[in-house]
Amino acid sequence: MASVHELTTLVNSLDPTQEYAIALWSTNDVLDKAKEMQKRITKAEANAIVEKVDRKQDCSEGINWDTIEFYIRDTIENRLKFKKEATK
Repeated sequence: MASVHELTTLVNSLDPTQEYAIALWSTNDVLDKAKEMQKRITKAEANAIVEKVDRKQDCSEGINWDTIEFYIRDTIENRLKFKKEATK
C-alpha cells in the first residue's frame, strides 16, 4: 500500500509527455462498498482490505468491485470465525 508521499514521489517522476492510466482505491471506497452491501466493517478492517488487495492484486484481473466485495465478505467471515473460536 502506498502512502501519499510515495504516490507524490512517483507522480513527480513520471514523464509528462506520456499518457498514464492509474486507478486508486481507498479505505473510503471499501467502507462505502460495505455500506452498500449492508455490511459493517471498521476503518481498521477497511485499511487491512486495501492492503490485502494491493498485495494480492493480479495484473490480468486487476482490482474491481468484485475483488473488494470478496475481501469484505472474507474479513467478516474471519471475524465471526475468530469470535466463535474465542467463545469455546
